[in-house]
Amino acid sequence: MGIGSPLSRVSSLGRPGSATSTLARRADIAWELGARGTRRYLDDKRKARIWAPAARRDLYADIWTEAAKGNDAGYATMGNDFTVLERGGCRIVAWFHHVQLDDAVTLKLALDKELVHRLLIEADVAVPEYVVFSPADPAAASRFLEDADRPCVLKPASGTAGGSGVTCAIDSSADLRRAVAHAARFGDLMIERSVSGREYRLLFLDGELLDVIGRRPPHVVGDGRSSVAELVSQANAQRAADAPRSGIAYLDTDLDCLLTLDMAGLSLRSVLPAGVTVQLKSAANRNGPGDNETIDRDQVSDALIAEARRAVVATGLRFAGVDLITPDLSRPLSEAGGAVIEVNGTPGLHYHYLVADPDRATPVAVPLLRTLLEEADLRERRMPRISRTDG
Repeated sequence: MGIGSPLSRVSSLGRPGSATSTLARRADIAWELGARGTRRYLDDKRKARIWAPAARRDLYADIWTEAAKGNDAGYATMGNDFTVLERGGCRIVAWFHHVQLDDAVTLKLALDKELVHRLLIEADVAVPEYVVFSPADPAAASRFLEDADRPCVLKPASGTAGGSGVTCAIDSSADLRRAVAHAARFGDLMIERSVSGREYRLLFLDGELLDVIGRRPPHVVGDGRSSVAELVSQANAQRAADAPRSGIAYLDTDLDCLLTLDMAGLSLRSVLPAGVTVQLKSAANRNGPGDNETIDRDQVSDALIAEARRAVVATGLRFAGVDLITPDLSRPLSEAGGAVIEVNGTPGLHYHYLVADPDRATPVAVPLLRTLLEEADLRERRMPRISRTDG
């Protein structure tokens, strides 16, 4: 209903980032849900502004507390969500998953998706076919979509993380116009040819592979009575009631959700038969613990790990999460038809803890904190001692 609506043409009017484009972004949900559904959607978002930050704060407090115990270190809150970790006079400050390891310039480079893609190609790392374009002139993106033999992904070319501005399942000019309208505020955009397979994250610290997780997009299960939108609302209520164990992110019915459902012949108003599972989105960023799986190291080929490691080296990062899609972990990306889709310079630690089987979760913050404390101790030893009588 919403995909073929006249509203999808609003995004082609006016300049990108204008009030017209903003109207197009906001109107998508209203058109899909109707007045009653929109009120429920807005109410869920309002509640999420309270429970989601609290869930994130609680989970990271647990993560860093455990890491501190594993390193015989002290843990304390500093205020404004900063955490202090101390051992032997050495002090480390963390802010959720942000740590004092890679420098600001390297982290900024990692956010430049176009530059990272070029660096990975130079390092012989497989990446999706792509084109960068301005929202004001999407002709190159339109030609790219016409030539693609599968749906495409649109994302900001730089400056964002966590899936902001990303829309998958684009397979028509109308879809592209809507996706451009949703992401135009971020500046230049990148359109990529989608990659077949499952998404994985490989977490590296100074070249060492710490963990591998498989990540599936979020899904809902029908009950024979509720619409997809109602099932999403129920899922968010469950996340709020059982946070942070049930997840720390609000499950949004954004454009990625609308287009993913449309490809399955569904909409937010569709009522699913009891027991039928439907993929809600194509991006995995806002999935739940049941969608994440700890992968045994022996399932991953040495060649694929080496390729992911080259991606980290190419960006100059010490601590990084390599997101890739492949149909076969036992083969190199080039053979399996997979690709690296992103290299994260501030990878979320929570994905490695919120997994379907918590007993198999890898406590990745423990070796991370160990490295941070060892380097802090080394800096302390090298720092010249200043006497009170000096100068």
